Amino acid sequence: MKKANWFSTSRQALNLLTPTSLHWLNNNRNTGIIVAITVIAAWAAHLLFWLSFPINFSNPVWVAGILIQAHLYTGLFITAHDAMHGTVSADKRVNDLLGSICLALYAAFSYRQLYPEHHKHHKHVATDDDPDFYE
Repeated sequence: MKKANWFSTSRQALNLLTPTSLHWLNNNRNTGIIVAITVIAAWAAHLLFWLSFPINFSNPVWVAGILIQAHLYTGLFITAHDAMHGTVSADKRVNDLLGSICLALYAAFSYRQLYPEHHKHHKHVATDDDPDFYE
């Protein structure tokens, strides 16, 4: 008899406790999508929240808010990068959609234009053909 590990036991318990309509949350194939949507929603909610207050850089709470927003911008960038490598979703269209949203929010970049350049970068890292390498 195969001994169950902690992960499989926890997963079985979660399956028993989770309503059938929410089982897609427990699916590893959807984890990247859930994380991407969470990052996008947190970025937007935090930005809208902080923009509703008057700017006051002498207030340490405002500085903390800026640091949190910067962290969420990093999340957008990482999510777009992961989408370019096909790891957000098994579906390329979902990767392209979420990657496009993240890059547009991050810096109004075009996912369609950056995608081939990014893969060219990985193909030619630190060479004259690397679009990200300059001496």
